[in-house]
Amino acid sequence: ALAGSKYDDKHLMSNEIMEKTPSPLKSTYNSQSSRNSDCPPSSKPAMANRLLDWFSVVMADSKHRRQHPKPKGHFPIGCQSEVRWMFGHLDSDNDGRLSLSELYGLEHDQNEPCLKPFLDGCDTDGDIFVNGPEWCGCFSKAERPCAAVRKRSSPDVAPACDSRGYYRSTQCHRGLGLCWCVDPHGVEFAGTRTRGSKPDCDTIVNKISSGGLKTNSVDLDDDEDGGTDSAQDLEGSADQPLDF
Repeated sequence: ALAGSKYDDKHLMSNEIMEKTPSPLKSTYNSQSSRNSDCPPSSKPAMANRLLDWFSVVMADSKHRRQHPKPKGHFPIGCQSEVRWMFGHLDSDNDGRLSLSELYGLEHDQNEPCLKPFLDGCDTDGDIFVNGPEWCGCFSKAERPCAAVRKRSSPDVAPACDSRGYYRSTQCHRGLGLCWCVDPHGVEFAGTRTRGSKPDCDTIVNKISSGGLKTNSVDLDDDEDGGTDSAQDLEGSADQPLDF
């Protein structure tokens, strides 16, 4: 399932998608109306955000496996890199559109009843295929994990985001006087919490990455946004003085 932000859940799902071949099995849902009844339009933004975050995990994992699908088809300007990549990853016959069978393995998750209605809504012209512009349109307003959380956080607990909307490695809670290290998706690295000072998270993350957790990273070199932290980074609680 997509629920939660724990990396293990995302990594498990990425393996399932990459190792399973979609097959035309019968749907586990009773009807279109029953699926949609519990999936109001208000649930779509959160689903788009979660999928976008998960796409980046699958993309990073695949790159470390040296699998580099090149998406075919037309993508509108501004379509995010992980969205384009996932389109190519799912487009197994390279015809520039996603068929029902190609989407089957992604959308038929019994733990995510709102996933299929969300993806069904991507087919705006009703031709049972999802082309590049339709796919990108589904995620046009999706936000990367840190940016999404920051929008609804108070200044004291707002996370520090990089220029692409992912978490910066050092995060702090000013009220508690605590700092810790996280991966780009906000998952905390165990044993990194400190009080009264900030841990050297860049060094810690580099050591962890070189030790075998490389799939828990986002490749910042393949994106339309430039890919490096800059003055556009969003200041968060980790950038503020710690008051004790």
